[in-house]
Amino acid sequence: MPVVTLVGSGSVEFTHEIVSDLLQDARIQGLELRLMDRDAERLATSRRLVDRLIQEARRQDVSVRATMDLTEAVAHADYVINTILVGGRAAIERDFEILGRYGLRQTVGDTLGVSGIARAIRTIPAVLAIARTMEAVCPDAVLLNYTNPMSMLMMALDRTSPVEHYGLCHSTEHTIETLAGYLGVPVEEVEWTACGINHLAWILRLSHRGVDLYPALYKKASEPDIWRQDAVRFELMRFFGYFVTESSKHVAEYLPYFIVHQAEVERLLIPLNEYLTRARPDLAERLSKDDGSSWLLPPSGEYAPQFIGARESHEAWRFQGNVKNRAYVTNLPPGASVEVPCRMVKGQVIPEAMGALPEPLAALTRQMIAVQELTVSGVLDGNRDLIDEAVALEPQAALRLTLDQMRAVVDDLVDAMGPMSPPLARRRIFGRLGAAEEEGPPGT
Repeated sequence: MPVVTLVGSGSVEFTHEIVSDLLQDARIQGLELRLMDRDAERLATSRRLVDRLIQEARRQDVSVRATMDLTEAVAHADYVINTILVGGRAAIERDFEILGRYGLRQTVGDTLGVSGIARAIRTIPAVLAIARTMEAVCPDAVLLNYTNPMSMLMMALDRTSPVEHYGLCHSTEHTIETLAGYLGVPVEEVEWTACGINHLAWILRLSHRGVDLYPALYKKASEPDIWRQDAVRFELMRFFGYFVTESSKHVAEYLPYFIVHQAEVERLLIPLNEYLTRARPDLAERLSKDDGSSWLLPPSGEYAPQFIGARESHEAWRFQGNVKNRAYVTNLPPGASVEVPCRMVKGQVIPEAMGALPEPLAALTRQMIAVQELTVSGVLDGNRDLIDEAVALEPQAALRLTLDQMRAVVDDLVDAMGPMSPPLARRRIFGRLGAAEEEGPPGT
């Protein structure tokens, strides 16, 4: 009987999809579900939801337990699925407000950019706490991470924890579905290969029955109705030759070519502050009404249930995984977190060696990885200087902020986090009177 723990189960929309898929997977028999969240109200909602799903699925071999205690939740687990959002929506709103004061624009702000750095600062310690708890009470379990910023969290885990872990993201699969729709090709017949980093991977091969689909995709990009649906990604494809795996609204904030130019924002229909406008369905209200409608969902395609089903049954399976770069992509830094095709063979995950990315794509990706590496090192070492330098290398900040403003925005973000931020000290002696005493000597 596999034991599956959802940490951050108060993200009830995601819990809904994951649990619905698990309950409808015939390969997973005799399942123990554990729900964990630090918000008692949201945890209670997720428990009611899961109870309703189990009842509807008529799964008498499934049990469920809800707890606010992490150790209790993961003890003797086989799989731990992480979906936490440290600080909740309020923390994200503060990030947007602070960055807005400095003229930094965001759409979603969860992965790259200065907002991604901010999320990493407060999220890395929480994810490492999950890993340390797993080391103590379920050392053989697998950690399946969905929380962003994916690459930085995976990099921190790679450096500090022996727990088996993989980063899972649906962006590449969703991109293939989108492209199949543009091209009028059945998605199940599309052959593709992609690699890079999370939210900035590239479709290197796209074909149908052996025929390259890129020429047809270039033609589609010239149709105004199609172009408008993915303007940023089509512009990148026209320039760099490949389609990127994250949505236009996301990738617009990652790279320096779009969101800093108001004319481009208008031309490319970039939805500034899109995250802040999202409405969340009120599942608690729907549960209370219990109108008799079905709660089980069609298969979502999310990777975590498929990972568990394949591992439990020893079936072969292929997915895009975020893993430590052990020469899987030869012209990206060793130790970076890369997103590459992975095979599940008899329960073992085998990432595929992809060789080299086309060099323009690799150069662009290395710039993003440099920001990630500095951020992770800064958090793990408690070194605010490295966070400053990460911001200095972030493309939008480099175009908009002075060096003094970069230090100031880091201070404002960290101060707003309060106890969610780990201790971060500046350690350099700066060339101004009194700086040595104020900042502390090197190594402190």
